Amino acid sequence: MKRILCFSLVVSIAFACLADGGIVQERKREAEVRIAGLTTRVYTERFQKNEPARAFASGDYRTSLGLYVFDPQGNCVAHDTGLSAASADDCFVEWIPPEQQSYSIEVVNTGLDMNVFQLALR
Repeated sequence: MKRILCFSLVVSIAFACLADGGIVQERKREAEVRIAGLTTRVYTERFQKNEPARAFASGDYRTSLGLYVFDPQGNCVAHDTGLSAASADDCFVEWIPPEQQSYSIEVVNTGLDMNVFQLALR
């Protein structure tokens, strides 16, 4: 119960922090996304110039997740590898795009089991 309460608090704070942001076109929020073990889900979104851009992925605690953001040239501009045991599948990244352009956001399941996550982009 304590873990669920803590998780709910972290998610609530993270989503509140994402209220203002740099995404050009709002995306429809996916309720839950299933990701098989040792696989990657890729999303491409366009972000505004010189405004903080944020991505938050939160899983179901079955496996560790990684969150990576790549610019159009393939450079990793932000990442969170979820190395902490307490938050192994809660990842948050923030960056400031120098130009309005598309970025690839990758959620990586580094475990062998399936994980179910939610992704928020702002």
